[in-house]
Amino acid sequence: MQNTYESPLNSRYASKEMQYIFSPDKKFSTWRKLWIALAETEYELGLSSVTKEQIEELKAHADDINFDVAKAREKEKERLAKEKAKQLEKERIAKEQAKEKERIAKGKQMIKDAFHVEDNKRPRWIQSCEWPMGVKSPMKYVGRRKIDDGAVFIFRDVDTAEIREVEQFY
Repeated sequence: MQNTYESPLNSRYASKEMQYIFSPDKKFSTWRKLWIALAETEYELGLSSVTKEQIEELKAHADDINFDVAKAREKEKERLAKEKAKQLEKERIAKEQAKEKERIAKGKQMIKDAFHVEDNKRPRWIQSCEWPMGVKSPMKYVGRRKIDDGAVFIFRDVDTAEIREVEQFY
């Protein structure tokens, strides 16, 4: 019989009655009383296949509590709860990673759209990036032409069709 709640604070703050109310003995016997009441109600209402003999057997063994089995079952429930929590955390992380991947893909697409990049065709700058701006947006990269000591990058404004060249040197 385990008729006291086990806690380091028991001796200081809890009365004997309080320790009993939260004890394993009280917890399991209360559960048994609830099960018996449920079985009786289901029997009276004809909602289950519980027999009168089974209810009497439940009543006869209401105080026969195997604390070792109960403790093992509670440990198993705790293990399953931790396992479920880990699984939920993995799922949450996977969703976050998927959202991040989608956000990055959208960002890349927005850059491609804004800079009018098609088929990953973009300038390989010799110096720092000098992408020219058109009337409403960055100009579209058309191509590159080599010159003696560098390259000329050719751009076209998507709104006005104006051509602009940017020279860079080695």
